[in-house]
Amino acid sequence: MPLTISSLFGGDCRAPGIHNETCSFQYFASRTLDEALALLADHGDEGKIRQSLVPAMNFRLACPTSLIDINRIAALDYIRESDGKLYIGALARHAEFEVPLADGCST
Repeated sequence: MPLTISSLFGGDCRAPGIHNETCSFQYFASRTLDEALALLADHGDEGKIRQSLVPAMNFRLACPTSLIDINRIAALDYIRESDGKLYIGALARHAEFEVPLADGCST
């Protein structure tokens, strides 16, 4: 069953002069990268994964038909150094940068 903006935020997704109906969308909580990519392929341009999407929806600037949550994909949550390069996953949190990762790095 699709969730609606009103069920999540206690309001509706009516943008004056633009939308006259409540914005509803399908919500998918991906657990693997392959699952998220398959959902994106299935939903095309209407499938959205963005960090700033929910605030944009609150301000009625976006109204996707499919919302794909990637916060449960452990494979995207990493910060690592290898061969002198720093690799940062899509779900790395700012707080993780408070700890040195490689020799010669300090706060």
